[in-house]
Amino acid sequence: MDQYSFKNRELSFRDGISILVSEDKQEPVKYLAVLNTTDNEKILDLPVISCELKGALTVKDLWANKILSSSGDKGHSVTVPAHGGRLYSMSKK
Repeated sequence: MDQYSFKNRELSFRDGISILVSEDKQEPVKYLAVLNTTDNEKILDLPVISCELKGALTVKDLWANKILSSSGDKGHSVTVPAHGGRLYSMSKK
């Protein structure tokens, strides 16, 4: 989702939530953007499995500069404000 990313694509658009994924050209990292187009705050699970990464991951909120904990292929529950977005990186631990 920057000058070093490729394979940028939308994974899904449902209930006003757009989820986009891309890969880093230089590092084994995937990026996940979550965009909320609704008038209400949304709580959802990040689709870790949809990003084709298996096992223990390091998931980082890039805008908050915060590492989220991970337990295998389970997702992470996140809150996205109305008309807001979140950006995450995902890599093997």
